[in-house]
Amino acid sequence: MKRTDLLLRMLDTMYDNESGYAPIKPAIEGLTAEQARWRPTGDTTKSIWENVNHFIYYKERLAANLEGRELPLNLDGDETF
Repeated sequence: MKRTDLLLRMLDTMYDNESGYAPIKPAIEGLTAEQARWRPTGDTTKSIWENVNHFIYYKERLAANLEGRELPLNLDGDETF
């Protein structure tokens, strides 16, 4: 298995398999968009929706880098939520 494939497989594993952290998929299955957008009180707290977008952005960014592609957007951490 190529190193690129291995790293991408590890990221996919984080989505739906327990591997040191609780997987994301079971935590978000069945949530409505309204539930995912709900945010607890506090400016520094992120919603589930924001956290999932953050994860997707960095997964796509890593995949693009590993494959030699450039992404049109280069966002900083706060912009990915």
